[in-house]
Amino acid sequence: MNEEKRKIKIGITSQEFEQGAHICQIFSSDEERNELLNSYIISGLKDNENTACFSNKVNEDTLSEFFEKEGISIKKELQSENFSSLKTSDIYFENEELQSKKMLTRLTEFYKSSITKGYNGARVIGEMDPKIDAPKYEDELLRYECEVSLLAEKYPVTAVCQYDVRDFKGSTIMEILKVHPYIIVGGSIVNNPFYIKPKEYLAKLIEN
Repeated sequence: MNEEKRKIKIGITSQEFEQGAHICQIFSSDEERNELLNSYIISGLKDNENTACFSNKVNEDTLSEFFEKEGISIKKELQSENFSSLKTSDIYFENEELQSKKMLTRLTEFYKSSITKGYNGARVIGEMDPKIDAPKYEDELLRYECEVSLLAEKYPVTAVCQYDVRDFKGSTIMEILKVHPYIIVGGSIVNNPFYIKPKEYLAKLIEN
């Protein structure tokens, strides 16, 4: 796809980004997670973007109060399929195995179907399941994050990946920072100084 990418707002700041931005939030409290998640979702809905949330810790009941403050009915949004909410463990895992290739396919189809249905775009926000922080998944997780950035160049689904620093090893967090072009620091979204371009990072994984 070669459509010109629209400028969008992520929700927590007045900054604008091209659709397809791949952003990482490393957080240390539920309040940090919820502030971004809520504002990101509402911003997408108000901009007529098909919006999805993947989390084991946030559900319809958790979100409904914030939706109501914005004058939005979460039940109506769910019924109209403008918004979807799924568990991370259900979307990323199958039979206790990480399904990164299937997830990339889902993101592609999510973007394509959103545009076909007349949405202005598509955005997702997902909090990673701590069980992904295991040696057998390490390379696959990092490869997946690189592939999300590459996918967004063709199918610009905007993605925010949330990692709870309380649930992940420090070494995992350091590598995760290397595969996201944008990170959230002090309430602002900034270019990531640790970022390594996907093809370069993937080449290093192959070498190792």
